[in-house]
Amino acid sequence: MPESRRGTALGALMLMSVVGSFLMTGFSHPIERAAAALGTTAEVFGWLLGGALLGIAALLMLAWRPLRAPGTAAHARLPLREAFALPGVRSTALALATAQGLMVTLMSLTPHRAHDMGMDHTGIATIITGHVVGMFGFGWLTGPLIDRVGVRPGYVAGALLLAAAALTSVLPGHAWLGVSMFLLGLGWNLVNVSGSKEMARFPAAQGVTDGLGYVAAGAGTLLGGVVIARSGFPALAYVCAALALLPLLSAWRAGAVGASNRQPVG
Repeated sequence: MPESRRGTALGALMLMSVVGSFLMTGFSHPIERAAAALGTTAEVFGWLLGGALLGIAALLMLAWRPLRAPGTAAHARLPLREAFALPGVRSTALALATAQGLMVTLMSLTPHRAHDMGMDHTGIATIITGHVVGMFGFGWLTGPLIDRVGVRPGYVAGALLLAAAALTSVLPGHAWLGVSMFLLGLGWNLVNVSGSKEMARFPAAQGVTDGLGYVAAGAGTLLGGVVIARSGFPALAYVCAALALLPLLSAWRAGAVGASNRQPVG
């Protein structure tokens, strides 16, 4: 994939998740009825259904074969230490891990706040759908836009939206939770498309960078629950808003290089 089209390709892939999110929101009441019939809760049944769908996806992946254009050489695989010593890798990994960690933390713990505010399962499913739309629904726009203007504006805009999402989550009213979840998804989208476009240069570091994002997500959710229990949801939101500014550092490092064939300074 040419570098000038990577953002567009990533954005197109993101659109695939929107249809599934809308479909599952429409099934919220049937899921509640099925859970009641089985003598369990909607949450438990929903997780079991999600696990079953992931199992089906895993089986389908067994039949998938990557396509390679004739004559295309494989990327060189560098040792991990050398990969992370390359200019640009560490700052890109920082942006990706921050966005993934904050997105999962707030996405996972905001429903707890929504329950406390009296929102039912359908309402929570709706705001999560809005979140998924923010994450994936605008890939057709953000991918080509980042291809055009570069990753630096993507990092900056994404960081500011992530911070705004955290701050709006503490405002009173159900509507603000919906706004917060949408902004959270769109901020993640911008940072993720920007960072993934850059990380495509460094395949040896991609797997570990993804792993860092998963660790940040797990640690953020676990520690976030502790923060909520001890200090309340607003304290967590303010911490997330401060951490959301870390991709600005990645933008600054990426800005030290040229616009088209740059090697970002890491």
